[in-house]
Amino acid sequence: VIKDNPPPIVETPTPVPTPSPTPIPASLLLDFENDEVVFNYLKGLTVYSKNDPAFVVYPAIDFGGETVVGLGDSRFFDFGKYFRSIRITRLVIPPGSNLEVIFSETYRKAESKFPQEEGILGANGLVDVNGWTGRQKTYRVYSGEPAYELRDIWIQKDDEIFILSIWTEYTTPNDFAAFQAGAELLLKNLHIK
Repeated sequence: VIKDNPPPIVETPTPVPTPSPTPIPASLLLDFENDEVVFNYLKGLTVYSKNDPAFVVYPAIDFGGETVVGLGDSRFFDFGKYFRSIRITRLVIPPGSNLEVIFSETYRKAESKFPQEEGILGANGLVDVNGWTGRQKTYRVYSGEPAYELRDIWIQKDDEIFILSIWTEYTTPNDFAAFQAGAELLLKNLHIK
């Protein structure tokens, strides 16, 4: 007697969820665009347009130039200042100068007012910002008890420098990581026009 082979067992594959482009749901993102930059950012940040005098950050380290856009975390707003912020500053390189000279001089002047220590980020050097190569400086400053973790990224475009400043009053590791994740999202989709 010849037995027929049983029909093959066909398993239906379990569908694999498609990963989202970011770990942050789109419902939590907003878009920003002006004549110089375009990016997404997390809801909950207050946006200030170019050179708005109401956007005041702490610590008060001045890079010169003009503020292209400022974002402040209203949970860390007191005494008319943001203690957590993201700021993009633009300055023109004067004739006879360059990014390295301006970079060094800026931090030398800032050091006299806010002594800088090694911060928890420890990520100095070159960094990619959505196709642009920037020079990154991370450091910590104190103002009495609170520590502030500062991260600046300097990007040269022709005869201009764009400085992205991500400044965070340190509270808890999780809170700090959440703010940094929002800043990373902005950096990954930033376009300089």
